[in-house]
Amino acid sequence: MKETNVTSIQPSSWIPSGVRLCKQWLLAGLLLFFGTVAGMAQGPNCTDVNASLNADGDVNIILEEFLTNGATVGNVDYTVYNHYDAPIVVGSDVDPTTETLSFNACSAVGRTYKVKISNDDGTCWSNLTFKQSNGPIIRDTTFYVYCLDPVVGDIGLYLDRFYGDNDGEYEPYVDDKYAHVPCRDSFPADFVADWI
Repeated sequence: MKETNVTSIQPSSWIPSGVRLCKQWLLAGLLLFFGTVAGMAQGPNCTDVNASLNADGDVNIILEEFLTNGATVGNVDYTVYNHYDAPIVVGSDVDPTTETLSFNACSAVGRTYKVKISNDDGTCWSNLTFKQSNGPIIRDTTFYVYCLDPVVGDIGLYLDRFYGDNDGEYEPYVDDKYAHVPCRDSFPADFVADWI
């Protein structure tokens, strides 16, 4: 019996090397394109927030503060749950870079709320806590006077001009000032002055 040597011929060996190199670059480009498209679609990534109450006891938080990837995540749905797990604020298909959560949080100081943020690619949860950092505020008490103004040397004239009826004699009952404490009732304030 006679021996026969058989060799196989690869189809790519028929293609000239320039066309083969072009094919490799095209394949690499397609992989890069589809990898980039897959990387653009991403779920939200949450972080916890400790919000300050303003002078009226409200919080105003841009939704993006809850996300580490807020600028790239696209539109999202969100729900804020109070400490009883009841939804109190809900939003759907919103831009997290412009959406503001606003609600009164007087009853939330010292408690933890939960925030759920989701899009088509995923869901994340965040803890929302609150701090009361504003002390008593006495509104409408900032006045500017010149150094040579007579009220600078006479506290009675000052009190009458800015807290009374500007008749040269101070009557404290004419215009009572109230100290406003966020999340509490206002109460009458005794005279307080800062001379700068």
